[in-house]
Amino acid sequence: MAITVVGSYNTDIVMQVADFPQGGETVRATANYHLMDGGKGANQAVAASRLGQRVNFIGRIGEDVFGARARKSLKTEGLDSDCLIIDEKSPTGMAQIMVNQLGENIISVAQGANGNLCIEDLERFASLVDESDVFLAQLEVPWKTVAWGLERCKAAGGTTILNPAPAMPLSDRALSLVDVITPNETEAQILTGIEIQNEFDAHQAATELRSRGVSTVFITMGGKGCYLLCDDYEGLISPCKALVVDTTAAGDTFNGALAVSIMEGKPMREAARFANAAAALSVEKLGAQASMPYRKDVDQTVVRKRI
Repeated sequence: MAITVVGSYNTDIVMQVADFPQGGETVRATANYHLMDGGKGANQAVAASRLGQRVNFIGRIGEDVFGARARKSLKTEGLDSDCLIIDEKSPTGMAQIMVNQLGENIISVAQGANGNLCIEDLERFASLVDESDVFLAQLEVPWKTVAWGLERCKAAGGTTILNPAPAMPLSDRALSLVDVITPNETEAQILTGIEIQNEFDAHQAATELRSRGVSTVFITMGGKGCYLLCDDYEGLISPCKALVVDTTAAGDTFNGALAVSIMEGKPMREAARFANAAAALSVEKLGAQASMPYRKDVDQTVVRKRI
């Protein structure tokens, strides 16, 4: 049993500021910058690994100091570095992240080697994809590569999850490869054209995605929780309360936890509650992977808050 995650690895440069700068403005950071591990794919893989499941992470890194950092860091998290392809022409992906005093963030990304992840790379690990119970992907690597993995896993009988971020329009053919989709409000609007301001709007968008071939829709709504539409449940799943320090990678934590829950056979409503709890714990710490909780902490949160 395993989860295979295909996606990006980035080295994150994180700065805390009182307020975000306006155009042409320079602001001082309120503390020294932090060099951290990130990238949506790696984040989600680490989140799932910390929650106690075997995880394969397939991605590309540069032949540079940041790539070496990635291999060491991911190995520490229990992920096999043999699945990382070394790109001799492009650098390791990089993200610059500013976090304000409310825990909100703005992020710019240079994709580097992530943009070169190709079908041939996945073919090297086709047996891992075929044997996966769950295949989880995002859109920080080329779509054609993601599509190959989704189709391969689905054909082998696994469950496919797509976190459609960064957002892009997807055809009905593309969505037919996806069992579970997890957009946030903005991403759901890009996919459906429906602006989401409340639960009714989320229902409309989720219904549209279901009509286009996706079995289960989770629309993450930040502090409102997430909206779930599947065969046996529809409605808003309340969030866990959290003392917000940094919202970076809360969505990635949600997706990693969701993949774990689905692999473990949890009903979707229970899976949503587990993922909400994990995401809530992640926002209480600074950073992406550094903030991700371990299984015992999530289980205790679920029991303590009776979610």
